[in-house]
Amino acid sequence: MLTDGYWVGASHGHPAGMGPSPADAVWLARPMTDTELTGAGSTAVNKYKAMASATVMTTTGSYVITVKDWPKLVTALTNYDSNENAVKLDFQTKGNDYLAANPTKTPQEASVFALLKLYGDVLNVYKADAGSTTYRPLKLDSSNRVADLACP
Repeated sequence: MLTDGYWVGASHGHPAGMGPSPADAVWLARPMTDTELTGAGSTAVNKYKAMASATVMTTTGSYVITVKDWPKLVTALTNYDSNENAVKLDFQTKGNDYLAANPTKTPQEASVFALLKLYGDVLNVYKADAGSTTYRPLKLDSSNRVADLACP
């Protein structure tokens, strides 16, 4: 979505059906290192921070990512750019380990698990099942499984 000259959100599909990836997450931080945005002043930066989101559409549903902690996400972007292959391998390993420990779960849920393990303190992840527009916030529960976050 273009807002006052700045993109504050993007959506794209993951045809293989996987949920959001580290690349989807750190994409949100890229404008924070762009002098066009930062040079526009604190009002522009704050507007971007307040409105930014990434949407990933899959065959099983849609996911929306928003940011909880901008400084940590910018650090995650720097780490991703410096160690992209290692971050991707860590993400894949976490997802595969989740599936091995929870064989009835889906690869989509495993990718959300891996993303929350990597960036759960940095991001909010929401999911709407296929055919629905009702998004539920997701979290890792006390058993270290993906679960809906109860809203107050």
